[in-house]
Amino acid sequence: MTRPTSDIILENMKPIIAELLGTDKPLTRETDFLEELGADSLDMVEIAMAFEEKFLVGPLEDHEIAKIRTIADAINLIEEKQTPSGTLYQRVRIH
Repeated sequence: MTRPTSDIILENMKPIIAELLGTDKPLTRETDFLEELGADSLDMVEIAMAFEEKFLVGPLEDHEIAKIRTIADAINLIEEKQTPSGTLYQRVRIH
C-alpha cells in the first residue's frame, strides 16, 4: 500500500478541524488556523492529538505543533512523520 497523497490527507483533516473548531468555513491548504479559524494553542494541541490518532503518527512534539499555522503546514508535518516505506499507512482509517 502506498502512502496517502496530500490531497487524501487534506480531505481526512477537514472533518477533524471542522468538528474540533466548530466551523463550517471552507478549508483549504492556505487556511490559517489562528487568523482565519480562531484556534488557540489548546485547540492546536487537540487538533494535533486527533491527527496523531487518525494518521497513526506521533507523538507530535510541542515545538512541531507550535510551527503549524496553516493546513498546509499540518499536511507537511504529517507527511514528514510517515515512515519511509509508508507501512504505518496500511492501518490508517481513511474514509
